[in-house]
Amino acid sequence: MSLTTPETSDVLIVGGGPAGLAAALALCRQNHTVIVFDSGEYRNEKATEMHMVSTWDHRSPRDFLTSSRAELAQRYPDQFVLMKEEVTAIQRVSRALTSFEARVESGSHWYGRKVILATGVRDLLPFIDGFDDCWGTGIVHCLLCHGHEQRGSSSVGILALDNFAEASTVLRVVRSCKQFSSRVRIYTHGNKRVATQLRAVAAEVPGCDVEAKVIERLEMVKMPGREHEEALHVVLESSEEGIAPGHVHSFAMYHAGTEQACSLVEDIGVELDDGGEIKLGAFQETSQPGIFAAGDCASLHKYVSIASATGFMAGAGAAQQLQAEGIQRT
Repeated sequence: MSLTTPETSDVLIVGGGPAGLAAALALCRQNHTVIVFDSGEYRNEKATEMHMVSTWDHRSPRDFLTSSRAELAQRYPDQFVLMKEEVTAIQRVSRALTSFEARVESGSHWYGRKVILATGVRDLLPFIDGFDDCWGTGIVHCLLCHGHEQRGSSSVGILALDNFAEASTVLRVVRSCKQFSSRVRIYTHGNKRVATQLRAVAAEVPGCDVEAKVIERLEMVKMPGREHEEALHVVLESSEEGIAPGHVHSFAMYHAGTEQACSLVEDIGVELDDGGEIKLGAFQETSQPGIFAAGDCASLHKYVSIASATGFMAGAGAAQQLQAEGIQRT
């Protein structure tokens, strides 16, 4: 399908990550036309490898998306269109056979009968100097996606901050970290009450301790004796200049809270659940008729494989609605 002027597609998919592309595949397989709008911004943009996806383990996430897009374009040229544009507004319209209009950053507009939101989330990070720079490299969010490649490390850290400081959660993470290192250090960034609680946790696991001092900054440094590798250096308040070996870790674990990455979610008025994800029905339908959602924006569990699965479900749900409304290609 080629677009030279605005025409009506069956589904407008906002987001070109794993969820959006999976939704497109499901719809193309049902002979429905789709436009995928891809802003080119992804939550895992710092990642050089991805994991937990069979046949694509420890391979580039960018290449994964490139391969998925190429496959759709080659196999479904009459159904699939990719637009590398950011959608700035979506509104419901009364145009015949059309439910929605999407406007993009360049000012053009496109029409579709259904909408799938696959817009992702944004991580909410602590205000500690250097945290943003180390996030996704020296500070990781998931020990299924990260950690295995650093197994046998001399030390790893846990940043027990904000909502990631509950004792049972930290104990579970300590046990997971021990799969990769014999030593684990928990940092509470000056919170002495949390430090007291977590020392009881540390006492249950050999090789684990708690550091309660305030973190001044976080930085990436070369690993001592392994200069080709970088490690996370936790610099504490009032510490001496130079690298403190006891505070250098192959990585540190922190599970960030998230928020919706795209203002469209609020603008459209879809209902959110208590966790801030889009509230869904059985086939990924939102509280707004004709609008579906998939991927991280609508799931507590934010993994590529789950994003793909929910994308397929959203595509199937949209296809069912279209066909019930009499949209057929033969």
